[in-house]
Amino acid sequence: MKRFHYAAYGDKEKPPLLFLHGFMGNTDEWGAIVPFLSGNFYCIVVDLPGHGRTAVQDEEDYRLEKCAANLILFLDTLNINACHLVSYSMGGRLAFYLAVFYPERFEKIIIESASPGLPTRKERRARVKHDRKMARQLEALPLNQFLQTWYNQPIFSSLDKESKPYQEMIQIRMKNNSSRLSLSLQQMGAGVQAPLWDKLDQISADVLFIVGEKDAKFIQIGNAAVARCRRAKVKIIANAGHNVHLENRTEYIKQVNLFFE
Repeated sequence: MKRFHYAAYGDKEKPPLLFLHGFMGNTDEWGAIVPFLSGNFYCIVVDLPGHGRTAVQDEEDYRLEKCAANLILFLDTLNINACHLVSYSMGGRLAFYLAVFYPERFEKIIIESASPGLPTRKERRARVKHDRKMARQLEALPLNQFLQTWYNQPIFSSLDKESKPYQEMIQIRMKNNSSRLSLSLQQMGAGVQAPLWDKLDQISADVLFIVGEKDAKFIQIGNAAVARCRRAKVKIIANAGHNVHLENRTEYIKQVNLFFE
């Protein structure tokens, strides 16, 4: 694939901090967060395959394993041997993979509202079926209509659809290409990802799992995941659901700064 499209903020001499967005995000996903971190870190935000302005020629490049390998090559081009990592949802699943298979490259890792994979074949088959249905809708509907369908899912029930941050997020999502998002969903979705639960004890980095108090599913996942990691903890954020960095930015930024101190 071509090089990742990215943006960088802060002093190159400061510790590097890589940001991985969720499904339908892009480099703008972290626009409200980066200014509070770029004074202490060299912040690098990327468009993952199928998102924003990162071009993909080979469908294989959408797959999580290949995406991870390409990210390592990308860091090499920036002469970054090791960095910190901030991730959300789909980007968090990628972060789990990077932490397991490239432990020497990541020092401290924040994973927000993400899973190390679906543990059973039955769950993965069901998720593949669900993602294919959503992918067909992506191809058939105007993107703004698909976004309404996507954010009507129960996991996003805590989002205030009338709020300015939510409306800004929708505008960020609208910058994507529906066909590329469809491929990402099918090639990099949780259903096609090999679960990493039995490998979590290999993670050597310090890990902070951030989750909203209204996201019962991922509180359970987070507690189960960090119990298998050597140096991990869960932080539950009040007044937030699945998308913590959108719903309670102030507390999210506070916890990120405390962790990286």
